[in-house]
Parts: sequence; C-alpha cells; structure tokens
Amino acid sequence: MTDFVVVAVQEAEQRALDQSEVLRLQLADQERFAQALMSPPHPSQALNICPRIPLLGQ
Repeated sequence: MTDFVVVAVQEAEQRALDQSEVLRLQLADQERFAQALMSPPHPSQALNICPRIPLLGQ
C-alpha cells in the first residue's frame, strides 16, 4: 500500500508542476503577443518580396 501512495503523490506532484509551468508560459506568450500587436516589428526583406512572387496556378 505504501508504494501505491508514494507513486500517486509523485504523479500528482508532477501534474501540478506541469500545469504551473504551462500557465506561466501561457501568460508570457500572451504578454509577448500583446507587445507584438502594440509594437510590430518591421517586415524582413524576404517578406517584402513575397507579394511580387507569382502563385502557382495563377
């Protein structure tokens, strides 16, 4: 019975750590996204030439 309890507690601990890391990453991603909306980067040279490249089938 003791091994069962130890394994169950370890699994619960790992789930709690995984979830807290995901929440922190999600918050950081939200902040990064909001910052990119407020101050978007300038388009790269490759992105600037994309409209001049003809699409296949057109």
